[in-house]
Amino acid sequence: MKIKVDVGNNQRRADVYIAGALKISRAKAAKLCDVGSVTLDGIKISKNHRMNANDLLEISDDREVGLHQSEQDSTGVHISSDDVEVIKVPEDNDLYNANEEGILKIGILYEDDYIIVVDKPAGLLTHAKGDKSFECTLSDKIFEYTEGSLANGSGANRPGVVHRLDRGTCGVMVMAKTDTALKHLTEAFEKQEVSKEYEAIVYDNIVRDSGVITAKIERNKKNRLKMSAGDEGREAHTEFKVIERFGKFTYVSLVIKSGRTHQIRVHMNYIHHPVLGDMLYGKRKDKFNLMWPMLRSKKIGFLHPITSEKMEFTVAMPYEFKRILRILRQK
Repeated sequence: MKIKVDVGNNQRRADVYIAGALKISRAKAAKLCDVGSVTLDGIKISKNHRMNANDLLEISDDREVGLHQSEQDSTGVHISSDDVEVIKVPEDNDLYNANEEGILKIGILYEDDYIIVVDKPAGLLTHAKGDKSFECTLSDKIFEYTEGSLANGSGANRPGVVHRLDRGTCGVMVMAKTDTALKHLTEAFEKQEVSKEYEAIVYDNIVRDSGVITAKIERNKKNRLKMSAGDEGREAHTEFKVIERFGKFTYVSLVIKSGRTHQIRVHMNYIHHPVLGDMLYGKRKDKFNLMWPMLRSKKIGFLHPITSEKMEFTVAMPYEFKRILRILRQK
């Protein structure tokens, strides 16, 4: 396979350009370079090679890295680069209908030389799960959008990643462009200096107007895909407040002090109010035909890692969330 570099991609990194040209993840494009499958004038090039306009790349036997293999996780979903679009969030802060025409939209809420704040759509992985994971991720698309200007300290498969949201969780996230910003933001998360507010629709009627869940969280001993809440594991703190009740469902606001894997989903299931649409911890079927849990990261607040300016970002409610609330309010 031969690819000619156009003028618009002059000086772009090889892995970024190949990912865009072949519609594969950046991790997979980097793998092609690493195994020597990409040559320029007969010479193998690295993933960091800067392309020049009119360069003619030749990509040899791509079966070596499984270019056409569609790897899937337990959800049975595989997102390609064509399925995802990065856009600036409009002034009304409403990206949605986010899934119109089957396109997942990553919204850019804020950007400077050190950080980038995004609105992640449900269905998109935050970062690759390993060297053999070739699905398009949030980290891949933001890496392309910034032309490689993301912090490297998080590892090759997760450039710029400071924290993560589950695949099915949508909403606001902050990413780092420099390693210094990454270091300061990571420390802020570890010290619980970052405020995080979520919203969810959960099963059944929550009687109390508010409450705190402090059950510890650990990996489930029988099912490694799940986490468990109880007396053993790592400390976790979730506060909830009822926004609206619908009899068989409750709309809640949640604030988490810690950031454990699946924390909100595990804690709400622990008090017998699993998140609507959560196929891992909740009920296997729901009458709304949901693809993802009704859980979103609504707001994040932190001090800028370089200037120490207080920053806070809130994202609009996604279309699917609005749809379910509209149905529940009609009953």
